[in-house]
Amino acid sequence: MAAPIPSFDLQQTLDRIESSGRLSRQDYLSLVKCLLSDYKMDDDQRRAINRILERVQHRRLMVTER
Repeated sequence: MAAPIPSFDLQQTLDRIESSGRLSRQDYLSLVKCLLSDYKMDDDQRRAINRILERVQHRRLMVTER
């Protein structure tokens, strides 16, 4: 069983990324960790993470330092 991500609110993070159009390196690592761990999320959240990571891959969303 994967360790929980301390003080991490997935939905709040997804909403912030979608509204700001920015993805910090910490957010990126947290999203990847959620996908690779047993983090509890629903299908909509999993799809949102996949969309964000796809946008990063196609350079439509850049990872920033902050």
